[in-house]
Amino acid sequence: MLEHVKDALCVVMGSRAHTMTMMAASVGSALLYGITSTSMAFLNKLVLAVYDFNFPMTIMTAQMAVTFTILQVLNHFNFLQLTPLSRKNLTQFSGPTFFYSLNGVLSLAALGQMNLTMYSVLKRNGPLVTMLLSALILNKKFPGSKVVIAVCMMSIGCVVAAKGDITFDLEAYTFGAGSVLSQSLYLILLQKLSDNFSTSDTLYMSSAMSFPVLFLTAATLGEFKKVYMYPRYTDPVFIAMLLLLLCMGSFLNFTLFLCNSNNSALTTTVVGTLKSVAQTTMGMFAFGGIPINTPLLTGVSMSLSGGVFYTYAKYQENEAKKFKKIQSGLSLSDAEKGETGDSRAKSTSIDDNVVHLPQKNDSSESDERIP
Repeated sequence: MLEHVKDALCVVMGSRAHTMTMMAASVGSALLYGITSTSMAFLNKLVLAVYDFNFPMTIMTAQMAVTFTILQVLNHFNFLQLTPLSRKNLTQFSGPTFFYSLNGVLSLAALGQMNLTMYSVLKRNGPLVTMLLSALILNKKFPGSKVVIAVCMMSIGCVVAAKGDITFDLEAYTFGAGSVLSQSLYLILLQKLSDNFSTSDTLYMSSAMSFPVLFLTAATLGEFKKVYMYPRYTDPVFIAMLLLLLCMGSFLNFTLFLCNSNNSALTTTVVGTLKSVAQTTMGMFAFGGIPINTPLLTGVSMSLSGGVFYTYAKYQENEAKKFKKIQSGLSLSDAEKGETGDSRAKSTSIDDNVVHLPQKNDSSESDERIP
């Protein structure tokens, strides 16, 4: 009997340790993505607007080349084990790669023409779009009412914050809206592949497919010629900022894939929304700043409150699911004992004292994942 109790305790302790590890990976990857993305936004704005290097296709093409090269080097020295490129694998990534490339180009194009605060406000509509598309594309049920309210709070906060300080530019806001839509589609399609490929594989496949498409598009549009004529290549500070931008872009790609692998597409988008609150606040004062007024402060506060409320609502949903799974496991155990109790009463009296723990399903370790 003592041995059974020890085994049960080992199972419980192992389960708790595994749960804590999963939680650390989820929270850690989300924080890493948020911090990197916030820094990246300011660096992008610096290169695009301050140094007037407004060539989004070229920047994305260079970032894909750097990413692909870094992964090849790491694979060569056995720091990574990458899945070889094949027609089948590349075909699977064709959808996510298209929307990933489109999102990158549209984001840079919008950021080059908008102030950082309004860019962040517009991008904060991502969670609502992701939630709607998840239901349409993945046939995923809408989350609980509290989660829906939280997501709507963040999106309504965008509208409130935008009132009073937007200098409307149809082209810039078209780019921004397209970026929100393409990012949501990319995250959802990528989520369907994350169970079959590692984070490094996903980044490797995407960079391999994105590079030739972006390169040919930039060449066709004549952007390379404008890049060649750019006058500030002799400025060492600009060269340093550009190189840092290319390297940070590769690292941001990795943190985005990592966050999306450990969390759902909706959660990844919410992390992006929360970091955009920080961008919005700092953007009020950076690069010339914008006038601070009541609608702006109200909208930012509403978005932040929605993010906090979302975290609380998801925690409640996860706890309810865990309780339901435990109840289901205990009911199954009682039913099995009821069917065989009479025939085993004498021979298994010791076994009846064993604690029957519900079996864990590895595929449902994270309730955040989209199936």
